[in-house]
Amino acid sequence: THDAIATLREVGDLRPDALVEVRSRLALANALRILDRYDEALAALDRAETLLTGLDRPELLARLWTLRGNIHFPRGELDACLAAHEHALEWARAAKSPVDEARALGGVGDAWYQRGRMRTARDYFAKCVTEARENGAVGLALSNAPMLALTRAICGEVRQALADCTEIAADAARLGDPRSELLTRDVESMISLFRADYERARRACDRGLVLARQLGARRFEAELMALMGHALGELGGSADAQVLLRQATTLALEVAKTY
Repeated sequence: THDAIATLREVGDLRPDALVEVRSRLALANALRILDRYDEALAALDRAETLLTGLDRPELLARLWTLRGNIHFPRGELDACLAAHEHALEWARAAKSPVDEARALGGVGDAWYQRGRMRTARDYFAKCVTEARENGAVGLALSNAPMLALTRAICGEVRQALADCTEIAADAARLGDPRSELLTRDVESMISLFRADYERARRACDRGLVLARQLGARRFEAELMALMGHALGELGGSADAQVLLRQATTLALEVAKTY
């Protein structure tokens, strides 16, 4: 992720044509988002939006607004998150781009999940994953499948959700998509805690923490440390659990207080 950011900044500094710079700014914002550097990511998106003025590229505006929504999500900005993803859906439909529409549907699912509307969120995620797969966007389907699994579990489809996690994690590892595997391990550990399967939760956290640290995704590192603390406490390791929970709290307050 750090290498990607350095390379994308170089592209921007070279001042290529507007379209190439827009693409580089969108990619830069996405990489910065992974590292929870939200203000820098939003600045990159503002620059991209300025460059898009006068260009007839609604599919790029759809991606831009999806990224904005993805940044508002961990900041706890509920209204801005939903509005951004709805804008993305409008632009994707204007572009007549099924893949961008699928991406926007996943974003709207995130926004409704954030508001606690789990059945609505599940339905949006299901539509996103189905449309992405039907249009050959395997990576997009994979990145939204963990949230489909989580919302399915919350809606009572627990066995299906856990089976989904096993399949998604295997696909993510096979395709070299560490972020999707990270999110899947996070979800798997949550569902396992719901079921009092503390050993499975511990194993999922172990793998998830490796991926979070590899990616520099400190928000997920804090969350997985907290989940691991719960699992260890239930498995009898209360001293280790207390240390982890304190570390998780410190990190969460540092990098993602609102989340």
